[in-house]
Amino acid sequence: GPEPDIDWTATFRRVADSQWVVFPSPASIAIVLDAAAAAGLEWPARAAIALVGPGSREELARWHDRVPGLADAACIEPPSGPYDAAALLSHPALQRLDGCRVVALRRVDGSRDWIDALRRRGAQVEDITAYRVHAVDPPAGAAAWMAACRLAGQGLAVSVGSAEAGRRLAQWASHLVEPDGDWLLAQPVLTVHPRIASALEAAGWRWIVQHAPGMAGLLGAVESVRSDTP
Repeated sequence: GPEPDIDWTATFRRVADSQWVVFPSPASIAIVLDAAAAAGLEWPARAAIALVGPGSREELARWHDRVPGLADAACIEPPSGPYDAAALLSHPALQRLDGCRVVALRRVDGSRDWIDALRRRGAQVEDITAYRVHAVDPPAGAAAWMAACRLAGQGLAVSVGSAEAGRRLAQWASHLVEPDGDWLLAQPVLTVHPRIASALEAAGWRWIVQHAPGMAGLLGAVESVRSDTP
């Protein structure tokens, strides 16, 4: 969710004064542009957008009709995966940034390494804490539903978007009545990034599927995860 007490009008004034705006995740796009749409704000004409990959591009496109000017903004993303803020730094447009004003809209506990790298390249970076992650637990009845799936011989797949989410769900599984917890950790868990995949393995997940970014990549993984023919 958005950072409490953030002044979105003032934030967008900073965006309007920048050459680049960096969204380090699809979540940052959803939160910032939802606030912009709610406040009736337009996307500034001069502010180009730096994205971390295809998933972010898809999320940005969802807001084209709700934030005036957004569809006309210039956009870049990493030339190849794995898609993240570190990969974005390899884009040719971000190599020489002497005097460029850059707005970074990140979460409160997000990485700062890429921000420091932009500053070393000469950018004047406005580091704005725009949102934070709130941990949630599976809903009431989830344990009974998992047990029913196992008893019915139904497989399921889990899509995980962050290492922390995968760790929390594995911890939740460890408190289920056995064999339900062990069964859940043996189900396929789908993720887009190798760093998240490594964290999932460390957390105890045993069937990890790394897939292509974006909705098409996720749907392809869901459809083929239990098939011998992808």
